[in-house]
Amino acid sequence: MRRAVLVFNGASGTHLANGRKAAREASAALLREAGMEVETLHGPLGKQIRHSLHAEADCVVVDGGDGTIRAVIAAHVNAVREGGGEPKPIGLLPGGTMNLLAQDYRVPLDRTEAAHIAATGVARPVDVGIVTTRRGREDVFLHTCLTGMPVRIGMHRERWRGKMPFGGQLFLALHALSTARRDPSVTVRLAAGEALSGRSFAVVVGELGERLMPVPSRATLQGGCLTVIALAADSGMDLMRLALRGITDTLEADPDAKVSITQEAELEGVRRRMHVMLDGEGLLLATPIRLSVRRDAIGILSSPEAVNGGEDG
Repeated sequence: MRRAVLVFNGASGTHLANGRKAAREASAALLREAGMEVETLHGPLGKQIRHSLHAEADCVVVDGGDGTIRAVIAAHVNAVREGGGEPKPIGLLPGGTMNLLAQDYRVPLDRTEAAHIAATGVARPVDVGIVTTRRGREDVFLHTCLTGMPVRIGMHRERWRGKMPFGGQLFLALHALSTARRDPSVTVRLAAGEALSGRSFAVVVGELGERLMPVPSRATLQGGCLTVIALAADSGMDLMRLALRGITDTLEADPDAKVSITQEAELEGVRRRMHVMLDGEGLLLATPIRLSVRRDAIGILSSPEAVNGGEDG
């Protein structure tokens, strides 16, 4: 019987409308019914994550959204970097609004099925992205590092999460499009020496799948590479055109967009600090910012078919 510690975020999208205590107990019950021995952790999320680093368990199960998953994996990846050893495999109970990471890692969004994967699945090694600032600060991202207008929209969305009516969301989108020129130009220097300029960038861990909009899907989760998407749009109309291109899978044909594969990259801006968003979390970081990949940094519990069947994304 696999032993697990459960890191639970009651503020994630799935649990916002439910009592935290009841939701935590329901999640633990799902895992036990799937055949796991479960220790439920309590207290603030940071305290739970610190406890999970030293828990005597076979794996860590995360019940939350993309931000919660990122926080747990980042803590375990950093703990291994600082102290050595092997990180515990991570199981996922999708509990967020979008659950993009669970979809990328081929974890079912049905929570009963996801609990079964956590109990019986195989650890699938995945790459993570590393952001290093000129001051030596290091952060981890699992999917995408964003700059420019998507960061402005994302930060406002998080500030009003669960409180903004549809009309407010529409106003926010229109305001962002009408003020596209406010975003400063950013230069991204690639490992091969190429330099890309634009107002908005997306740097994705791995190689892209067929879907680029609204959030890029990934064809690969391993291999040690980054996909850089540069958008040189100067107006809201340009951005709307690029969004339409992304939805119809023709983004690379647009003259204001460029997609490149690299092993590492460096972000430079006109300001000493830059707003970026790592997997949905907004940060203000000192520039220049170096982006790299840590290969096979951690294992995600996935179905044996996904791991052994050659499915890589």
